[in-house]
Amino acid sequence: MDKIWTTSELINWGKNFFVSKNISEPRLNFEFLLCKVLNCNRIDLYLKYDYPFKPNQLSELKELINRRAKFEPLQYILGEVEFYGNKFISDKRALIPRPETELLVIQSKEIISQINKPKTRVLEVGVGTGCVSISLAKLFPAAEFYGIDISQDAIDLAFENKELHKVENIKFKKADFFEFSTFSYFDLIISNPPYIPKEQYSKNNLQEELFFEPKIALTDDADGLVFYRKFAEIIKLSTQKMQLILEINEFTSDSIVELFKIDNVATTKIKDFNNLDRILIIEKK
Repeated sequence: MDKIWTTSELINWGKNFFVSKNISEPRLNFEFLLCKVLNCNRIDLYLKYDYPFKPNQLSELKELINRRAKFEPLQYILGEVEFYGNKFISDKRALIPRPETELLVIQSKEIISQINKPKTRVLEVGVGTGCVSISLAKLFPAAEFYGIDISQDAIDLAFENKELHKVENIKFKKADFFEFSTFSYFDLIISNPPYIPKEQYSKNNLQEELFFEPKIALTDDADGLVFYRKFAEIIKLSTQKMQLILEINEFTSDSIVELFKIDNVATTKIKDFNNLDRILIIEKK
């Protein structure tokens, strides 16, 4: 006779199994997988401690466990991620939104609030899931938001998240940043560009989970500064007041700042929750 597994028994087994597989936060990860199978919140697991899992539920759980044990990101398995207090669809089409990237929203919110124009125009370069632009569009319904990405998959995902959140003041378009030419139309440009240097993009240097995410969103296949050089060129050539807010790599932050040592351009570095350089604000005066 097959064993009847309860929620509490599965949590204890699953935590130990994920520990053996070197999965970070093993209990938390396993509880989220249980929640997906049971279609419930984590708090509800403790109300279902003695719940007996049915064979079909165990089969589904086994599949999810195997995916996580191979280091597939939890967010892709769950199909969603929380970002700035909202849930977004998340899958292999785009980079997983990180808590540190919420700083882009926080800092952009301050800048947009200070721009004294009837209709502020904001561009995001490399929209991914669309979480940054959508979060801001919800906060500033009178502003115009545009998002570009070279990946059609990412644009499709961003559009799905736009529909999910029912925001109307944002447009997404497939476009190559290096061929885009209408930057002067915008008051603020936001980006979390690919910044991992090519030499650092290897399984010896990075977490296994990162190799499930789109490579094009992680590395520029060069020195990690390609996008920042383009941003520096944009602001140098701008004949009007403009601001950029960029996520940066703590390992190359000094090199990035050096690129923006341009006449009439001021820079401000912002540290993240781990006290690492994470955001660079650039202003053309």
